[in-house]
Amino acid sequence: MRSRFRILLLFLAVPTFGHTTITVNPGGGADQTSLSAAEAACPDPLTDDYIISCAGSTNDTTAATIDVATLNGATQHTLEIHGDAAAGIFDDSKYQMAPTGASTTPLTISTTYVTVHHLQITGYGTSAYSYHGIYVTGNYVTIRDNLIQNFIRATYSGICFNTGTAGREAHNNVIWNCTRGIYPLAGCQATCYNNTVSGCTAYGVYLARNTTTVDIFKNNLITGSATADWYQTATTGSLTTEKNYTADATSPNAGCASATITFVNAGGEDFHLDAGMAGTLLGEDLSGTFTLDIDAETRALWYAGADELPPATKATLLIQLLSR
Repeated sequence: MRSRFRILLLFLAVPTFGHTTITVNPGGGADQTSLSAAEAACPDPLTDDYIISCAGSTNDTTAATIDVATLNGATQHTLEIHGDAAAGIFDDSKYQMAPTGASTTPLTISTTYVTVHHLQITGYGTSAYSYHGIYVTGNYVTIRDNLIQNFIRATYSGICFNTGTAGREAHNNVIWNCTRGIYPLAGCQATCYNNTVSGCTAYGVYLARNTTTVDIFKNNLITGSATADWYQTATTGSLTTEKNYTADATSPNAGCASATITFVNAGGEDFHLDAGMAGTLLGEDLSGTFTLDIDAETRALWYAGADELPPATKATLLIQLLSR
């Protein structure tokens, strides 16, 4: 009986250190074979802080909607969802959300207090299929350190914010080959820091605005958009922008338009800053909010975009800091 009990534990969500973890591997050998199934396995409402940990080289082809209630009576729980993509470069040997079928959004988040990080999310790359990469309607949702590509249907995007009005943040994400990279809809709230957006088939950042819209955009790096790197439908509502660099002339910030932006190997899906960018593309210090880049390296100079370019030496760092 003892040995059977131990075997059973391997396939159950395991409470550890104040949270419960559910593992996902589409290839098997984990608690669940899809993120969608893992979310469905969570108690609703949550009875603990939950972590859904995704790994494996087999694609997760099932779209997931995260709508489990995180508030249980007077107790606010949290839900963390993460993949195993830790190098800031798309890696087919790591967990990847790539749902099959037309008109699909891989990840929809309509509940509160959710953090999503280090996922790889891929669309079909054709206008007949995928919608948004991540679609957020819940409040207090953080989207960080993800790699999102190939969402090019109609007016859809890599990350879309809709309806929610508080606590929605996206930082350190890399988004490429989408119709629109980041797309907050009118009447909602979105805070976007240090995202890299490249090669969109229409707009890198598209802000749909009205009188109740609240958007904060700082330190974003946008390049290679077919129509415009930055576009906003109106100037109404509340909009705060600082140090958003665009390769074209559309940046809303002085000194940040028509910037030279070079990556290590964009064609090879490596959107780390090229060493030749040293001392350029510097953003605002946001260390009161977060301190690491997409590679979990500590930010010192606060380069715009998801990647912090490390200085060659400590002396170089000092010189660059003094010249800011």
